Amino acid sequence: MKYIYQKIKEKEISIKDLEKSLKIEEKLTKKISEQIDIASQIRKIFLSSLEIEEVNFTTKNRYKKEISGKLFTSENDSLILFDAGLRTGLRQFPEIGIYLSKTGYDVVSVEGGDEVYGTEKVNYIDAVNYLKINKRITWRNIFAVGLSSGGVVSLKLGVDDEGIGIKGVIVINSYFDLTEMWYYGKKYLQKTDPKNPRRKVFESYFKYAEERNVNPDKDAQEFYLASPKSFYKDVKLPVLIIHGIKDEIVPVEQGIKLYEALRKENKNVKFKIVVGEGIHSPGIFSSFENFWGIMQTICAARVFMRELKS
Repeated sequence: MKYIYQKIKEKEISIKDLEKSLKIEEKLTKKISEQIDIASQIRKIFLSSLEIEEVNFTTKNRYKKEISGKLFTSENDSLILFDAGLRTGLRQFPEIGIYLSKTGYDVVSVEGGDEVYGTEKVNYIDAVNYLKINKRITWRNIFAVGLSSGGVVSLKLGVDDEGIGIKGVIVINSYFDLTEMWYYGKKYLQKTDPKNPRRKVFESYFKYAEERNVNPDKDAQEFYLASPKSFYKDVKLPVLIIHGIKDEIVPVEQGIKLYEALRKENKNVKFKIVVGEGIHSPGIFSSFENFWGIMQTICAARVFMRELKS
């Protein structure tokens, strides 16, 4: 993969050529999947006897604003701060929380801030401090994981975690430049079939932007500050970027730009391109390619965190 990425950088290989290379990997993984029923293994994890406690909590952040949170715990020594992106939060969280908690990580997610503009960063820090004091839970290892616009939150936690002890940041199918994403999204809605389920993400975002009365034409500085391109130089923690090669919502070029920017600043950054659309796929079982890409995402994240654990 390093060789392939170098070829992209040197303009000697296109994204389409990269897709062909990943097709070879897909054929190999299909052979593996015939021997090992991965879905069955995941089901066994869900049905395992390990007891998971689900803790719902409500508290106020330092600005006296209410935040809601959900914690899945089996008394692990490691915690994941998990942000699923714009307006998904706790609704799409339970299955992921249960899975990760059964594989060695407590997991917390909060609502009440703004993923796109990164203000949920404060809520995660305040939630961790609340849980430490009120639930008497402590963790040796903490990681920030963000999907899509949640990646902005995790990266901002990588700039300054205010001493809560985050060891690494994982950014999954996220973007580098919010302004570019705005215009990409507008074009996407114009050219795609109205029945395309991926449209819902952009429709939700543009509705949200309309409610806030913002757009990059009149609020260029606000969009710049909401983009990782405005603060990537200040990231202090190790970063893993994961992106689906066929992601239609956030093109893989955005992940490449983020990786290149961090690498030029000599940051501790790794980049993993996976097959399919990654976490932006319409469903984990929508195709073998998308299923395997999500499995690759989970495996890459777990390896990264395991290497940083104390």
